Amino acid sequence: MRRVAVTKVSKQKSKPAFEYPYIRLPREYVPIVGEPATIFETEFEGRRAFLVVLTGDEQEHAVEETAETVPGEQAPIEAKIDLIINLLSKMKGSIQGR
Repeated sequence: MRRVAVTKVSKQKSKPAFEYPYIRLPREYVPIVGEPATIFETEFEGRRAFLVVLTGDEQEHAVEETAETVPGEQAPIEAKIDLIINLLSKMKGSIQGR
């Protein structure tokens, strides 16, 4: 994993009563604008973290399938890690190929 930016979480308002957290990526990531993404909440070095995984059509089902677990049970962490590594590799190849 490599750092791509240091930024702060901003606030965006769609209406006066609706506020959303907003995180900007560097301009070099403009090609991914509009692509579907799945966001996971996790932990990194003891701090709250978010993992954004681009989920193209062929990958979206795999992410949803792995994220779903039987009530009261956790999916094996190894399976989740393997899926995330696979998706990150595909994302890296997609970004480098543009």
